[in-house]
Amino acid sequence: WYHNDTAGASDGTGDFAVPTGYRNVAALTIAPKDTYPSLGIAAAAPIQLVADDPWSEAGKCVAQALHNAREDYEPAEAFAGEWVGYFGPNSASFAVSRHVYGAAAGMVASVAATLAVCSLVFFRSVFVSLRLLLTMAWTLVVSFGVAVLCFIVPATRVDDTYMPDFHWFVPVLGFALVTAITLDYDGFVLSRVVEERQRPGTTDAAAVVRAVAVTGSVITFAGAIMCVAFGSLVLSDMLLLRQFAVVIAVSVLLDTFVVRPIFVPALIGTAGRWAWWPRRMPGPTDSEN
Repeated sequence: WYHNDTAGASDGTGDFAVPTGYRNVAALTIAPKDTYPSLGIAAAAPIQLVADDPWSEAGKCVAQALHNAREDYEPAEAFAGEWVGYFGPNSASFAVSRHVYGAAAGMVASVAATLAVCSLVFFRSVFVSLRLLLTMAWTLVVSFGVAVLCFIVPATRVDDTYMPDFHWFVPVLGFALVTAITLDYDGFVLSRVVEERQRPGTTDAAAVVRAVAVTGSVITFAGAIMCVAFGSLVLSDMLLLRQFAVVIAVSVLLDTFVVRPIFVPALIGTAGRWAWWPRRMPGPTDSEN
């Protein structure tokens, strides 16, 4: 995957070694020195590398090879100060994806840590912090899993436009927005549960029932609005917006109709007296029991 400097550099027919299965590889051409004046490049050698599908796995392999070659490139002494780069939609998307996904682990870890600390301070319960992380992770996994089935898995794909993975924009912004939606609705219900539970003589079960009943219509209405608003993006001509729409719409539906009315009551009921530890709640009366 390299330019042979000894073969035809002057007449624009430089040679490339291309793996089997890669086609439509154009010859090397030497561009005028003003090709990229905004970048201050004195001379440029554009190379057009196109696999059968530039966004396929083969296309990404080409971009990866170019990146590796650029990283390993050491100009000869005669070309000291020479700068080498690669351009184009495919290479630009590849470069952005590498930087974004490289920072993804730190982003997820920082969000999870911040969420755990804030919920612990606000609700004063270790269980609530862990439960928030669990339900948030479940919503993310199922939402992106549905999107994978709709757009990537050949047997279940419903979209005519195929890409072997998500556009980098979708998991990054999708993670941030799904996290915000999950905490918004869940925190609203939990705040009401705590308020009800602090009333003397109220059990956990009674507090959860009242909280879900009081907040149900508001959260359901808000969830329906969010689902319609973001779900309408499936009508877009841009694949990344359709992918994004499915992820957000599914997460809103899950949080509105599964996490809030089912997971929250079930997990609080299962935890029993540990649901609020180390926080102390008023004990229930005999009539409430």
